[in-house]
Amino acid sequence: MTGLCHGNLPVANQIRLLRGHGVHGQTIRSAIFIASIAGIYISIAMLAPAAVDFYAGNPDWQVFAVS
Repeated sequence: MTGLCHGNLPVANQIRLLRGHGVHGQTIRSAIFIASIAGIYISIAMLAPAAVDFYAGNPDWQVFAVS
């Protein structure tokens, strides 16, 4: 029984079966899209503290505006 797992399939055949179950391009594109939307929301949210610091005369507003 060496080289066998999951029933009677040899390990080499299992590897061949698993190769087709990788991460597909559409899944990666969807994840990048969601991450980019989150990044846009965070960058917009950083404008509020930048505006408050700018109004108060604090020079830290530049850090918020750049980030």
